[in-house]
Amino acid sequence: MAALALPLPALAAAPGLLLLPGLGTPARASVSGRVLRTAPTHGSSPLSRNLRALGASGLPDAVVLVELLGVRAEVRTDGTGAFTAVLAPADAPFPPGVHAATARVADTVATAPVTVLDPAAPFLVVSDVDDTVVETHVTSRLRLLGTALFRDGLSQRAVAGMAGWYRCLVGGKPARPGLVFLSGSPVPFAPRIRTLLLREGFSAAPLLLRPSLGASNAEHKRTALERLAALQPAPLLLVGDSGEQDPEIYAAFRAAHPDRVLGIYIREAGGEVGPERLAGMARFRDAADAAADSAGRGWAGRDCVEREVIGAAP
Repeated sequence: MAALALPLPALAAAPGLLLLPGLGTPARASVSGRVLRTAPTHGSSPLSRNLRALGASGLPDAVVLVELLGVRAEVRTDGTGAFTAVLAPADAPFPPGVHAATARVADTVATAPVTVLDPAAPFLVVSDVDDTVVETHVTSRLRLLGTALFRDGLSQRAVAGMAGWYRCLVGGKPARPGLVFLSGSPVPFAPRIRTLLLREGFSAAPLLLRPSLGASNAEHKRTALERLAALQPAPLLLVGDSGEQDPEIYAAFRAAHPDRVLGIYIREAGGEVGPERLAGMARFRDAADAAADSAGRGWAGRDCVEREVIGAAP
């Protein structure tokens, strides 16, 4: 007798979980991410992977459990699937350094580094990404579209020497300065950016990305700078490029908080680079020039700059 075939119940697909590298102080840390309706699938090409990342749908009202060094917080996602958990230790403060945070939704788990800033650090490096540390060509719409769609974390080109310069800025000091990447790239590109930065030898660092393609890039950066200044006592060393609005955003922040800006570096990447627009800023084309300038100001070690940037140039 033939067995009776009964329909099997449909199994719900496991959600996806995108966790961004976080930032904190000994008193509290913030970890953000996004829960997706389904786990992302790997496309066969950069184009398919980028389109899937940008088109992924968020899961609203999902419960997310976040943990850092034994401290836990439970949060729910908003209407887009995004969440932010703030963790505050009740007993011993978080030690400065880079630590692993975990997030769990249902049976899906993700991990990401969280940088706890040292209150004694002399400064905090805040860097743009596109055309500052990676080649994006934002001043050309056609080339920008080609980079955004047909490149990924394994194929997009980095700006030569920038990783070495940043290692010299944050290394060799009694209290290690922090490094934060503040970018107009959207949150779905976080895995791509993180892969690229790690591939090129940048230190693990928090990613402050634009919530969505429709959000204002300038407002995103202005708000993030205000929050970074309020978060910790060290002045900010700002690094950006001339291709978009970095000079104007940085100049406005410096005018509002003159005691909170250590210096501003602008990489020439298109757009106006005259003295009026870049007043009081150090402009550069090659990372070696910026690194040498920062060594002259005592912000980076001369020996490190010679070894990691100038001596490492092709």
